[in-house]
Amino acid sequence: MIDINNVFSPGSAIESIQEFAGRQVELMKAVSALRLKGASLVLYGYRGVGKSSLAQQISAIAKNDPLTLERVNAKQNVAFDFNVVFISAAFGIKTTEIAILSLLSDDAGLRPYLTQSASERVDKFHFGVKSSLINAGASSDTKSTAQSFNPQIPAIFKNAVNNAFQKTGKVCLIIIDEFDKIADQTGFAEFMKYCENLPVKFCIVGISDDVSELLRDHSSIARQIRDGSIYVPPMTKPEQLQIFEKAHEKMSCAYTFSDPAMDFICQCSQGHPYIIHKLGFESLKEAAAQESRVVTEK
Repeated sequence: MIDINNVFSPGSAIESIQEFAGRQVELMKAVSALRLKGASLVLYGYRGVGKSSLAQQISAIAKNDPLTLERVNAKQNVAFDFNVVFISAAFGIKTTEIAILSLLSDDAGLRPYLTQSASERVDKFHFGVKSSLINAGASSDTKSTAQSFNPQIPAIFKNAVNNAFQKTGKVCLIIIDEFDKIADQTGFAEFMKYCENLPVKFCIVGISDDVSELLRDHSSIARQIRDGSIYVPPMTKPEQLQIFEKAHEKMSCAYTFSDPAMDFICQCSQGHPYIIHKLGFESLKEAAAQESRVVTEK
């Protein structure tokens, strides 16, 4: 039984490499950046081009997932073993301070590597920052007026990543998706520079035309991001058609898209995979409702 509701993914990032289409060039650039000591990554581009899905594949590469590495033909040449921490700034992260505290307070992040006293301080700081935002009436559309960057937080972060490295032998890869949602990025570039010699890499992901628009004060960390800046352009036509190839495989060709239908959807998408997934999802449902096994241009 084919579940047509799960063939396309317009509402979420693609995690599985089997369902991930295209982006070979960008994946290879990410592999190179992960191999370089001291280099961090920045993924930037327009909305809907698949940056979050690409970040998920980078996470898999960093964890040495064999299928993902096989896709980039790096299985024989590279062996990664990062401790990956993935957060999204879409969920109430409005300042640099909250971003770091979120990394430190998450059980799936760095919290297991905090001492008891450091953990208690993080909870106190985190609660205090959130309370100040609530009391100030800050909204998702306004720039935060939270208290200034607490100088104790970088030191706690330093101890956490050092403890993580000592316990696991793994360098941390911190992936911050939707970084452009952080309204007040004050001190973030300075924080990355502070972490330059620590066992940690960053992968910053967000909507922008260039690095300077996404990551303010980027000039202070130009060397760190020079080899890891990855522009994610709109997809090429062959990359877009790969999305349909994977959809057909997933459905075992129980349903198919005609060539004119695929061409029309690709034309509408202008290289944005989100639109392909959205139109593919809706048109597939409509075809099923009409008891048609072929999605036509009509």
